[in-house]
Amino acid sequence: MLTFLCLFISIMIQAQGPSCERSLWVWSQSQYLGGSVATDAAEQENLFHFIQENQINRIYIESNRLFVTPKRVKALEVMINKSHQQHIKTELLFGSTEWLNVEKSIEIKTWFKTIVFPQVIKFKSVPEAIHLDIEPHARDDWSENKEILIDRWLSLVGYISSLAHEHGMKITVDIPFFMEDQTLIRLNELVDTVVVMSYRTKLSGRNSISSLTEEERAIFKSKLVIGLETGSSDPLLSFGQDSEKLSEVIMAINETFDLNVAVHHYESVKNLKLLAPFGKN
Repeated sequence: MLTFLCLFISIMIQAQGPSCERSLWVWSQSQYLGGSVATDAAEQENLFHFIQENQINRIYIESNRLFVTPKRVKALEVMINKSHQQHIKTELLFGSTEWLNVEKSIEIKTWFKTIVFPQVIKFKSVPEAIHLDIEPHARDDWSENKEILIDRWLSLVGYISSLAHEHGMKITVDIPFFMEDQTLIRLNELVDTVVVMSYRTKLSGRNSISSLTEEERAIFKSKLVIGLETGSSDPLLSFGQDSEKLSEVIMAINETFDLNVAVHHYESVKNLKLLAPFGKN
């Protein structure tokens, strides 16, 4: 039986073409040796095989717990070197809702300035971007402290963005599809790329990718990347095992909006099975 690898080749090549990027979130997992694909040689080889077979050219590597020992930092550097040798762009993925606590925010700023950036810029191959997934909207106090959390979030993003730009790196930020226009406008001044978590499975109509990202597309323009979910069982939010529909929507996004697509996430897509050969009824 054909595997999802075959589908992904068809999806990504036909849906986006050579000028568009195809990105993939790679989260840390407890079953990986050391908790990260950077420290698990066997899983890392599986990932690289998946990437090469499926024409993916950018990965977001979760790095929250890698900058704690020299050995783990070195493992990350080696993985990035391998990625770049295979023409795969990399972004270091960081973030937690806890970072918006006042004390934690101060600690994180110091950590990036004195620990993260001084080590990253010494890598043989420097990652293209720092990728922030802080998600203020996911906090329990979002409803009552929305404005305060937005200000703290933008302040933290702005600080890390300045450090990234000083060191010749770019900044990417993940956002939900329901942030207010004024917040999006402020964010647009700080970042190079925005990934909107537009977790829906239909392109047009009510409550669709198109309708939910209208403001983001207008404000961020070519900076915007459309994020698609595969890790949930909810058919409204996630493609789950429906690889044929995923294929159709990726093609439609490229043809309609001419925007890059990011798939969430490696651990869920690597096990998908092909439901039907691509392009056949």
